[in-house]
Amino acid sequence: MRILIVHFSHFLLSSGSGVTEKTLSIARALRRGGADVQVVNFSPKEAQQASQEVTYIHYDVHQKWEVIHRWFESNTAPEDIIWMRYPFADKYFLMLTQRWGKQMVLEHNTIETQEVLLLQKKSFRSLSFQWRKSYFIYFLQTFILKNTNETRYGHLILKNVLGGICVTHEIAQFEKRRYSDYRTFVLPNGVDKVNTEVDARISSNNPISKHQKWVMVIGSLADWHGLDRLLKSIVRSNALRLKSIQIDIMGLDSEQAKGYHGYQKNGISLQCCGKFNPKELESKLPEYDLAIGSLALYKIGIKEACPLKVREYWKAGIPVLLAYQDTACLENPELNGYNYTIPNNGSSIQLHAVFEWVVKCFSNRANHLSLKKAAQVAIEYEKKAAEMLAFLSNLQK
Repeated sequence: MRILIVHFSHFLLSSGSGVTEKTLSIARALRRGGADVQVVNFSPKEAQQASQEVTYIHYDVHQKWEVIHRWFESNTAPEDIIWMRYPFADKYFLMLTQRWGKQMVLEHNTIETQEVLLLQKKSFRSLSFQWRKSYFIYFLQTFILKNTNETRYGHLILKNVLGGICVTHEIAQFEKRRYSDYRTFVLPNGVDKVNTEVDARISSNNPISKHQKWVMVIGSLADWHGLDRLLKSIVRSNALRLKSIQIDIMGLDSEQAKGYHGYQKNGISLQCCGKFNPKELESKLPEYDLAIGSLALYKIGIKEACPLKVREYWKAGIPVLLAYQDTACLENPELNGYNYTIPNNGSSIQLHAVFEWVVKCFSNRANHLSLKKAAQVAIEYEKKAAEMLAFLSNLQK
């Protein structure tokens, strides 16, 4: 059985992106399990940092679907599995599944109907008011009927394919509600390998009972990151007295960072450190005492998640402030003990309580190594490779 992992996007154009690392880690784990795997990326853009492990197919924007159909005709055999990252529904993708669906497995990374509706609302709000029938129909479809291409075509697409690979159990349940006979496998986001050696910076005797360094990695100011929740919590926080927290925000450019860099209140300071490539981030993370995960997923109706950045935190041996159910913790309860969990809502974060938890649980630096070992079991793709291959093989029977 040959597996083609296919993307219609810009995600694999950079060899250092999180999605590239995830996709190649999955491919390597499957190969170690005995599978023949090829990673393919279709995009109208040229790869700027091309990975030798990816086959890049360039297309003109006006010929996208023709190029994809022709490539599949020339490069796939009937027994191949086409593992495709879900590109959002439309009539052209539906037509592709009508031709190739009996070989296709879709990778689901979000609750598509919610995300597409949010994007459609954002698009509508960007329009100037118009006394046109089409304007009012668009409003009706978006805000009253909540119709999108996902509601029109999504369930039809699922009916055409073999099954789906979902990053959370919540997403798998959602897809089954869209099409009850949909066969799913839950593959949480993970990493290739976790190094369980002790990092010298973690094992040093930093005075965490007096001062702590926290880190929050975000790629944008999207609401679900919860940076506003963090700021409100700092304002409402009890003063730390002789204690202090430095929170470094990584991933924002200088324009996005305005209003956050240099903020200080109640013994807590924020600084924005700019963007880091994956290697730089991996090198920096062990310097921190706590990492902050997504704080406002409730805004997009998500209860369960498995962000790639949180895997990087655990891989570095850093405990995490969580505000959602993480799939890895659900499947590996031992990992729960290394994280501080708060409600998935807009309530204030008791930052002083989080500070004291870090002191209590991680003054013993050996616990960082224990966290790495728990993460190794929970987030290495190789631990799931045999199950993945069995699922894919059964789909063809």
